[in-house]
Amino acid sequence: MPDISRWRDMLDASLAKSARATEFVQLATARPDGAPAVRTVVFRAFLEPGSRLCFGTDLRSAKVEQLAAQPLAEACWYFPTTREQYRLAGRLELVRPNTGGELGQARTRVWGGLSEKARQVYSWPPPGAPLAAENEFTKPAPLDPPEPFGLLVLTPEHVDYLDVKADPHRRIMFQQSAGAWTAQPVNP
Repeated sequence: MPDISRWRDMLDASLAKSARATEFVQLATARPDGAPAVRTVVFRAFLEPGSRLCFGTDLRSAKVEQLAAQPLAEACWYFPTTREQYRLAGRLELVRPNTGGELGQARTRVWGGLSEKARQVYSWPPPGAPLAAENEFTKPAPLDPPEPFGLLVLTPEHVDYLDVKADPHRRIMFQQSAGAWTAQPVNP
């Protein structure tokens, strides 16, 4: 089992102390021309054992092309209740319908945990296309994961933790190297 250091324990504690709204995470990728692209995604699960974060995605969305050009990404997660921020940088892996093994099983598990409303989004017309007729957005949600449903798996290699409730603020940089994590307190 990989060493995930104490940042994961800290993140788990932040999640436990915070309201449901903390499932929303800002995810930044790079467009093929190098320009930044940031959007809000919904955290769905940790891929255990370890520290990989899972997010659902529409395989017809622009981020799929962005990841093909550049698989590095950073998630920024702020917890208003505890006034803590985690910036998790690493590689994003895209799990498609034909993916087998552990990642394919994770895709199916995440789909099974989605609400009916969240599942229905994947039967809508492609994101970013010209606006379709209203009745195109009322199709029933499929029971099994459809072709457009993918899973994004972020494997953090660097975690920047900031506690803004502390006076002075407290900041710790966690870095993974050769499967082990180091922690370095730094100035906020």
